[in-house]
Amino acid sequence: MGDFLGRLKPADSELSAFEFCTDEQARERLRPYVWRRVAVALKASETGRVQYPQDGYAPGSAPSSVGR
Repeated sequence: MGDFLGRLKPADSELSAFEFCTDEQARERLRPYVWRRVAVALKASETGRVQYPQDGYAPGSAPSSVGR
């Protein structure tokens, strides 16, 4: 896998680098609304169940003001 990782190159001109992070590191680095979406995606990946977030919140966990 090391050879594969060494060949990864950012393709978007806005990206100059990338890194692999733990969940906690990603949470610290990402904007809150982006982290919410990533957290939902990670949970879906772990459970094998599709999640449909609303404004980045997992179903049933959005604050009452979201969507009003």
